[in-house]
Amino acid sequence: MKRIYFDPQQQKLPFSQKILVVFSYIFFLPVFKIIFTDLRKNKFLAFHASQSFFSWIFFFSLVVLIKFIAYYLSFYVKISFLEELLNIIFLAFELFMLWCSILFLAGKMLLIPFITSISKRLA
Repeated sequence: MKRIYFDPQQQKLPFSQKILVVFSYIFFLPVFKIIFTDLRKNKFLAFHASQSFFSWIFFFSLVVLIKFIAYYLSFYVKISFLEELLNIIFLAFELFMLWCSILFLAGKMLLIPFITSISKRLA
């Protein structure tokens, strides 16, 4: 995945806003403070907030899909490995979000197919 840089003027954020974006990548809920307040006027913040939001939505959708499949397959076979698979997926996702937050602090953005294009339009 390629990384591109934003305008340096947009990267000069107060520490509290940087922490807010890092927490939105890691914990999901702080993203709403950026999306529903005037903080979204900063394109750098808005891009990372929407990228975090859509990444989490994708993750939640994946978990619901796996749970749905596990529920219906459980009538036929024992599939306890899906719970372990969900734990591995969650750990991998959290590491990925931590990496995205580190890139944010470095003033970069990660190009994630589909999510980046939506985030750019919303920023």
